[in-house]
Amino acid sequence: MFLAQTIFPNDVQNPAIYDPIVQLLQRWTGAEFTTIPWWVILIRLLLAFLVGGVLGAERATKSHAAGLRTYILVSVASCICMLVNLMLFQRADTARIPAGVLTGIGFIGAGTIITTSRHQIRGLTTAAALWACGCTGLAFGAGLYTIGLIATILIIFVVMFMHSIEGKLQKNVRMFDIHVELKTRTDLQQLLTFLREKNLEIKSVTYDPAYANSGLSVYSLSLHSMGSKKEFLREAQVLELVNALDYVNYCEAII
Repeated sequence: MFLAQTIFPNDVQNPAIYDPIVQLLQRWTGAEFTTIPWWVILIRLLLAFLVGGVLGAERATKSHAAGLRTYILVSVASCICMLVNLMLFQRADTARIPAGVLTGIGFIGAGTIITTSRHQIRGLTTAAALWACGCTGLAFGAGLYTIGLIATILIIFVVMFMHSIEGKLQKNVRMFDIHVELKTRTDLQQLLTFLREKNLEIKSVTYDPAYANSGLSVYSLSLHSMGSKKEFLREAQVLELVNALDYVNYCEAII
């Protein structure tokens, strides 16, 4: 097969040995990649559709901009591009097609990342999952079912189940940033004194001019919680203490 002759060493004539599922299905296909049967194309597109649907549904349940339709379209389109890549192998420089697909997905992913007025970054996980979904679509389009299925399982696990693990790790972080809205500018010094009394080292204080006309004095503070492992204040504890202060309008973590 031409794919074996170009990608794999010359002594390897059957790329199916690199993918056990391809090896299993090859008894029914028996065709080179340039003459992929229509039903094989259909299977690959349906697998890409399924992967995009599962990942997109998970993102949609969390009200992200890139949801069900976006993920399905990216995954299926990536699969289509890889199928075209295989069909045009002997007539064009097809290495550019998957490279262009990944670049294009990067632009789409960038559109899902936003920075809020409170300096919080949103959409990084969605953008990363979108890019990974496109890569999985390319794998299915190339007929590398094992790679595609394993990648799908890993991506689903990360997106659906790693959030709780990440949250547990963040609970024990000593360095964190907070967004604080003070009722007057003169309250800043009082707040800094309060934080130092709680054994918090203040790394930086940044004034936010976006709230200049709101009547509030808004700052972003970078803090380092000092003390022993059992005694230092966690991020949630600091937020609770600061929000309880009379001169604080609102306080939240910057993620």
